[in-house]
Order: sequence, then structure tokens, then C-alpha cells
Amino acid sequence: MTRVKSEEDGRGSADRREVIAKFLGVGGAVALLGGCVSGGNEPEVGVANAALSGSSVWFDTITGPGGLRSYRPPVTPTPYGQTVMVGGHSVIDDGGGGAFVWATDTPVFDDNGMVIVPPGGAGLAAGCWRRAYSGAINVRWFGARGNGNTLTDGAAIQAAINAAASRGGGVVFVPAGDYCVSATIYLPKRYGDQPVPIALVGEGAALSSTPLTGRRNGSCLRWTSMSSTGALLAYASDTADTYFHAIENLLFVSGDGYGAVTLFAHDSGGAQGVNGVPRWRSGVIRNCLFASKDLAGVVLVKLEGMWNSVLDNVILDGGDVGVHAVSGSRLELANVQTLSKQRGPSRAILIEGGNAHVLRHCRFEGSPPTNPSNVHITLTGGTSDIAIDAASAEGATELLHLDIDDASMVRVTNPNLGPIRVGRRASRVEILGGSVGGLPPSAILPARPAIHVEAGARHVRVAGVTSTNAASQIVIDDDAGSPTMTKNVVIEVLDSSVPNLYPMRFTKGMFDTTYVDNQTLHLQPWVDRAGVDLYVVAQPPSYDYLRGISPGQDGQVITLLLTGTTTNFIGNATNLPADAAPLFVQSEACLPQNSTIRFLYRAGAWYELGRSTNNGGTGVLHGC
Repeated sequence: MTRVKSEEDGRGSADRREVIAKFLGVGGAVALLGGCVSGGNEPEVGVANAALSGSSVWFDTITGPGGLRSYRPPVTPTPYGQTVMVGGHSVIDDGGGGAFVWATDTPVFDDNGMVIVPPGGAGLAAGCWRRAYSGAINVRWFGARGNGNTLTDGAAIQAAINAAASRGGGVVFVPAGDYCVSATIYLPKRYGDQPVPIALVGEGAALSSTPLTGRRNGSCLRWTSMSSTGALLAYASDTADTYFHAIENLLFVSGDGYGAVTLFAHDSGGAQGVNGVPRWRSGVIRNCLFASKDLAGVVLVKLEGMWNSVLDNVILDGGDVGVHAVSGSRLELANVQTLSKQRGPSRAILIEGGNAHVLRHCRFEGSPPTNPSNVHITLTGGTSDIAIDAASAEGATELLHLDIDDASMVRVTNPNLGPIRVGRRASRVEILGGSVGGLPPSAILPARPAIHVEAGARHVRVAGVTSTNAASQIVIDDDAGSPTMTKNVVIEVLDSSVPNLYPMRFTKGMFDTTYVDNQTLHLQPWVDRAGVDLYVVAQPPSYDYLRGISPGQDGQVITLLLTGTTTNFIGNATNLPADAAPLFVQSEACLPQNSTIRFLYRAGAWYELGRSTNNGGTGVLHGC
């Protein structure tokens, strides 16, 4: 133990004030020397000032030989309010030093950072050393080093979080550094019977490409366990809700290829709360970067039961799934982006269940078209009431992959679209504005249409989009055994840069307009109303002939999109049903899949207005 010289030894109180200011900063020194000493059970101002007048003592460290923990003041003189200065936690200037005041209460435990309980003995005062502080709790106070090789950093961070919880919550500050985490860090939901708001805040998220050793440009929590499959930062699996938690300005990284892990998780682990899974209520993850290797099963961020919570300005680098949101309500993902062009997550955002979620201004890189599982956004699990606004990707071959599977009430506005799949269990899907583009076939993948509506999808509307490339096919499936299975699908393509895809509106299942009779395709008679034309889609892969069409009214227009190949197209149709009108078309031997034909009814007959093909071919309709 090395004592700071007292006034009578030639060192005045002004020198001691400089030492205090070094650890507490100007505001903290003012608080200790003339304002207030905040924190639990610290002594009042007068006692601290009296102690500083001539009894300050210096210790190099808290731990180690001759450290603060080894010193308990004697009973006489009364030590209450005595102040000591400490140079560091385990070494001088490691960030763990500061001012400590002797308090006569006896705490339940020594937390190794805020409360230090030296060993007792005859003639020594009862009590403990309490840190004098103001504002956030610093993880360096508990022994975290952030030097990239101290394996006890995780335990120190856990101790700092526990200390904040025992004081009713607060901010836990992680200074810039590279912190090794070898066991899951748990955030507390409650302390006793009361919820505790906790904010884990870094000095700034470092870039994941920065060398791990010697990182000093931001705050990094690095998973170093080679065997654990748990989360780096998580919550205990219980039924309690979490209130007002924040995670900000941090980089989370799984290390150099260590096991498949989740970097952050609010996961119920099967626990059932009052309203189903436990809820993360009014929480926020902001200005964070999550980075991992491309390993199967790696989930960067697992969110279960998120209520009125926000992810804002979050970067996802690598992993198998970027953000996996399960259940919950009113989760907002704003300015989320994938980073790596070579190893973006297979599914950047996976939303499985829940409702009233919002995704806005999300950007996606790292979508190699040769990766068959690569999807930017997937909606499934019965999720509903989803709004996606201004989602985009980089480059024509990295267009936004949107997979709407088991989802309803989905509204997508102004995206850089395609390929987009609307699955058979999807319903009430609306896509407005933006651009649409498909992917051509690759060495291992077939072509991906810009828009693919699977058989069984209901109430799908695409309006105001423009096509962007020659692979912009539009495919609307149906079930051959139930041609009206797909209901109310309207796809309208406006301006197109693709020569073979004319501005067109494709519709299916609006009026149950198709049926099959002896390999003959008929269109039921529907009258043009107030200038609204009839648009239908036929799927004739097993039909050998397109023989006839039912009568209409003068001026009525039908647009027919063939989603299958018609091998024998009869020009001036013969053997028509009694109620069929003549069919006058340009004679062709074959109409390929995704051909579009427009007809006009005039003077008792249907006439062909024009054709197009949007299958990425040359526009020639023969040669099937």
C-alpha cells in the first residue's frame, strides 16, 4: 500500500483534486469535492469533503498484493467517509481506478468493482469501500481490459451489468476495446420483483474487417468459446417480460470461426409468459454490427416476442440468418443492411409469426445468384400486417429477393424488387411502385421470374412497377385440378425496358374465368363495364388446342396470359361450341409459355390485337 502524502507531508488538497479529476473527469470531481456523490448509500457531501481535507490514501490497484481489497481502516480514528484513490483495477491505468469512500454499512457481497469488502479483524472498522461515481457504470471498473486476450472480460462485463441491476437499472458503458467473451453474458429482466431498465452502450461499433488484435476504434464483444453453441448476449429463459432495454454502439463478432452461435438473443426457450412468449417491450438495438462466419445454423440476432421495439442502423455481416424475429407485435427494422458482398446471410431477415411489423429503408448486399437458398426477406409462420418500405439491393443481379410464404396483409412500397415469390399460403399481398426484375438461369439454378405467384395465393395486387431486365418473367400458377384455386391476382407492369415485355396487366382468378372441356379452353362471357376490360390467365400445359372463345360485347378487350405451352394454335377456329364466337388470330403452330395475347370483340367476332412474350426470349412465338 502506497499512501498519497498528506498536507503536512508537503502535498496539498489541490494535488489530490488533480488525481481525483483524472479518474472522475471534471464533472465527477466537482460532484465529489463540492456537489454530490451519487450511487447507492454513498456518504453525504460534508463527510466526503472532511475526509479529503487530510486523509486521502493512494492504492495502485483494487486487486493484487497491497491493493484496496487488502486494506480495512482501523476503528480509531472513526473512518466513516474516508476517501482513497485507486490507480486501476488490476494494473495502473487500466480504466478501473477511481475514488472510493468508506461506508459503515456491511453489504451482502463484494462485486469487485463498485463495492469492495476487505477482510475483517480485531480493531478494524466494520463496513466496505464504495466507489464514488456519477453517470454510467463502466465495465473497466470490474476488471474488463478490452485488450483482445483477457478471457475474464466477459465475467467483468457480467459483473457490471449485475451491479447496474442491483441499483434499479442504468447505463453500462463499454469503452473502446476488444473484449473476449468465453461464456454467455446474461441481461437481467428483473431485480427482485421489479423490472430493471438496462442500457449496454459502447463507445462505437468497430468495423468487422479491422484486425481483432489491438482493436481500439470501437467497442467489440468477441465470442471466444470454441465449443459453446449458446448466445454471446442473451436473457434467461423465464416468463418475465423485459422493459426498456437498449443495446447501442457495439460490434458483436463470433471470433475466428468458432462454433455456430447466436450473437444476441431474446429467446423464450419454450417459456410461456402471460401473453404467450415473454416479451421484449419498448427495447432498442441501435448502431450495432453483428459479424460471423458463414456457418450453417448461425443466427446473428434472434428476437422472440418483440413488442414495440426497434432495430435501427444495424449491419449484418455473414451468418446463416441475419435477424430471426419470432412472434411479437410492432417490431420495427429501420436502416438494416447486410455488409459483405461475398458472404451475406442466406436469409437476411426472417420473420416468423407475429403481426404489425415494419421494415423500412433496408439495404441488402451479398446476394450471389448462384446461392439457391439466398433470400433477403422471408415472411412466414402466419405473420400478418407487415409493411415493407423502400427496401433495396445493390445491382441488377442482386435485386431484392422477397419470399412471402405463409403471410397475410403484406404491403410493399417503393422497393427495388425481384425476384419475388408469393407462396400458396399467402393472401392480401400488395406491391406498389418500384422496379421488378428477374434472374436468368445460372449453372446450378433455373431462371427466377421477377414475380411468381404460386397456386393458391389469394388477393395479390402488383401495381405501378417497372421492369428492369430481360429475365423479368411473370408467372402465375394454378392447380390443374382446381383452376380457380388462385384468387384475385392482379399484376400490372408499366414502363418496361424489356423489348418482349410490353406494358401489360395480368390477372387471374378475378371472376373464375377459366375452365377445361375436352382439352378446349373457354373464356366465360363477361361484359365490359365502364371501360374496365377483362384480363385472364390460362394454364394450358396439357391442352393441345386453343379452340374458341365465348361471345363478348362490342369494344370489350380480353388479355390472355398463357402460363403453359400451347402446342397447336388453330387460327380460324373450327368445331366451336354453340355459344362460342369465331376466333380470328394470326396463325401460329405454337404459343410458348408466358405468351400474352390481346383480343378485341367487334361485330360478333374476337380479333387479335397483338402478342408479346415475357419469357426472356426473342419475342418469336413459334418453335416451342
